[in-house]
Amino acid sequence: MPAAAYPQKTMPEIALDIPPDFHEVPLEAAIEDRVAAQNALIEDIGLHDTEQREGLGLYLEAIARTLAGGPVVGTAFCAVEMDGRPSTATLTVATQSTSTTDPLIVVAGTAEAMRRTGRYTRVGVEVAGSHRAVFASGAAGAEGLELQQTTAVVPVPGHALTVLVTIATPSRDDIATYERVVRSIAASLRVVTS
Repeated sequence: MPAAAYPQKTMPEIALDIPPDFHEVPLEAAIEDRVAAQNALIEDIGLHDTEQREGLGLYLEAIARTLAGGPVVGTAFCAVEMDGRPSTATLTVATQSTSTTDPLIVVAGTAEAMRRTGRYTRVGVEVAGSHRAVFASGAAGAEGLELQQTTAVVPVPGHALTVLVTIATPSRDDIATYERVVRSIAASLRVVTS
């Protein structure tokens, strides 16, 4: 699996292993750079139909503009076939500062806060690789579309920072597969040292 690195301005550089079926959405700040990266992605995917290329380009730009200036440091999407039918998912990686570097306090506090929101049907603390992490799952909806969503919140060792890895899919039958993807990505979290 390729690794995606997410540099932070005053925070450590974080690396995660993203499965190759996920295509990272270009989020470059300069429009010229972003459009060039979007076009390269469309070429890499191998779309030849003009309407599909244009539609994907608009989708990528809409995502980039929606996420600009927020805590999201990376997002990717996949469109695959599972059991002979299409399946799609969106993967988002965000960061959140914490008031402590103690991972046990962060995990316990995060789990309790997520339980209290009532938005998740399951919230639990698990071991992901060498980290303790909070995993929360539930359904979310927007504009008549119900999405199955799983979020992993992983404290970054030695830093007052957490990484949130969220996967969302409209494919209810495939959520177990996508939950395994989130767990794998969360387990791969590491701080890049120079």
